[in-house]
Amino acid sequence: MTISDRRLRTRAALRDAATTVFARQGVAGASIEEICEEGGFTRGAFYSNYSSKDELVLDLIDQVLAAVAAGANALLAGMSGTDAESAGGLAPAAGTASADDAGDVSTTGMGTACVKPGQPITPEEKRTILSDLLSHFRLPFSESRTAIIAAREIRLHALRNPALQARMDEVQEVHMGRLRAVIEALLSSHGARLLISADDLIMICEGCHDVAADEAVAAHPDAEQVTVDSSRLLMVLMAFVRFPCEED
Repeated sequence: MTISDRRLRTRAALRDAATTVFARQGVAGASIEEICEEGGFTRGAFYSNYSSKDELVLDLIDQVLAAVAAGANALLAGMSGTDAESAGGLAPAAGTASADDAGDVSTTGMGTACVKPGQPITPEEKRTILSDLLSHFRLPFSESRTAIIAAREIRLHALRNPALQARMDEVQEVHMGRLRAVIEALLSSHGARLLISADDLIMICEGCHDVAADEAVAAHPDAEQVTVDSSRLLMVLMAFVRFPCEED
């Protein structure tokens, strides 16, 4: 049974309202009534969609991570010239670069830089490719001060509630599995490989992103929209991604 468009819109609005209230008061301190008031809904509307506040939290995490995986999959599909559904996050995009005789780095149909097969790559070219790929990723909970703070509150709430944490881990593993596959396919499309596991790369990048997001919020306490610095993520990719014919 599919969920109606109206219910999908209601759930999205409830997630947005909850994000705002969680950032303001924490998850434990946020009541269902306050979430409903923030979103302009009744308690009946809430309970017709979620059985509890924790169910809403799980749906929020699920939707955010799904968007990250879908964005990465769309990038891969764009590079391979297929639609995201048929790519499935697994199809390599080798041979999709457009011709460019000006150098050893060309572009794909989506405008992302790539390496010409058999050509050596300089550190500057490697940085360009990885920076370009990174710019196409939609990072979770990074679009605003509210989203960043809400993510921290959700993490604390889950740590205090082992049963919720276990369910969140299950949700995260589903999406991380898809993201791992896409990352490996993206690198494979460039002939590149990881020097560490994809799991370790994701974990390190998550930590770097979280620190940068916290710094962005602290540096601009009165700004709702913040820019999260991705330079540390690029440093991680430079260190742990290896291209063929890479120059020292």
